[in-house]
Amino acid sequence: MSPFLRRPQLACLRMTMVGLPALVAIACGGASQKSPVAPTSAPIVATASAIPSPQVASNAPRNLTVDFITPLRGWLGRGRGTEGEILTTDDGGTSWAPQYQGEVTPQLMQFVDTAHGWMAGCIFATASSGRCDSLLSTQDGGSAWVPTAWVQNWEPVGLAFVSPTDGWVLAALCGAFYCKDAPAQLFGTSDGGVTWSELPLPASAKSPLSVQRLDADVAWVVTQGSILITRDSGLNWTKVDNPCGLVHPNYGDFYGGPLDFADSVHGWIGCTSRNAGGGMAAKTLYRTNDGGLTWRSIAETQTATIHTQGVGELSWGGSFTDLHFFNASTGWLAFDGPQSFLYQSDDGGRSWNPVDDGVGGGIAHLFFTDSAHGWAWGGVLINTTDAGAHWQKVDTPP
Repeated sequence: MSPFLRRPQLACLRMTMVGLPALVAIACGGASQKSPVAPTSAPIVATASAIPSPQVASNAPRNLTVDFITPLRGWLGRGRGTEGEILTTDDGGTSWAPQYQGEVTPQLMQFVDTAHGWMAGCIFATASSGRCDSLLSTQDGGSAWVPTAWVQNWEPVGLAFVSPTDGWVLAALCGAFYCKDAPAQLFGTSDGGVTWSELPLPASAKSPLSVQRLDADVAWVVTQGSILITRDSGLNWTKVDNPCGLVHPNYGDFYGGPLDFADSVHGWIGCTSRNAGGGMAAKTLYRTNDGGLTWRSIAETQTATIHTQGVGELSWGGSFTDLHFFNASTGWLAFDGPQSFLYQSDDGGRSWNPVDDGVGGGIAHLFFTDSAHGWAWGGVLINTTDAGAHWQKVDTPP
């Protein structure tokens, strides 16, 4: 399968609420479609519970999640006050049509084809309080979104479907920013979300960040302390230390971080210093060439007095928000911050070239549907149709 066809936006975000709903980008992964995998334990049958109507505030829309199944066909999930809405396009973002408006504010969204998709989100009673354990699905391209039989009180932090029936959801009992060391739980379905079963993770897996499935067999689960690797559909897991949890001798400890695998062996994870301030942050990019078993620093922020030999240099501005690699050599990364923070690499992540995104900052997420067509968003939505040589703002309805 071509690496350009890895599905983006499968597991990219963890949710927190600061005033209005805000997002911290964690990682983006990919998947290919294979035969569905049966859950490894007895199914958990859950029924959707009644959801109270929130108060609606008249705020400007906030772009929260985007997914495209082709360069032309895509969806945009956003919040407006305490309500959510989903827009769809069939022409690459030139025009948009509303599909969903309701009490669930989308935070995560994934489509596996033009018909089947899932959306996880929050229900806000006020602009700063609510619950984030809602999971909806569609079988008609988003014309109708219905609650799935999700496991109540578990908040999805990552979606990883590889077919209309075979899907995983990484979840926590509460947002990791509010419950430090919250246990990680992975749920699987083989019937499109009608029933769910627990996929056993090591008991020490806490503070879940993201899940990426390369296919039905190979996957990675990222937590603050570890990276878990499976090559048999989640039956067995290999646990390695998350390199972002290592204490950097020059900059203290880091948190992480967006992770992306281009194939079964080549992967990257970005780590940002916890001591970041004033929009400036020390960062380290780690790379693995053995599927995640071992990691080494390939690029770091450096100073005139602190310079690590043999690794590339990263900008001090902003924090890691997203990564996307097409193959072992070519990739993109995004930093948050007040300036332009899109960067492109052709040497596997050792050196990075700044790219004018036409926005001037605020890019929190990015992905490409193929080598030419890419999307990035945060405060605004931008795209490229020429492999990132030029980026332009995409207009959406007010």
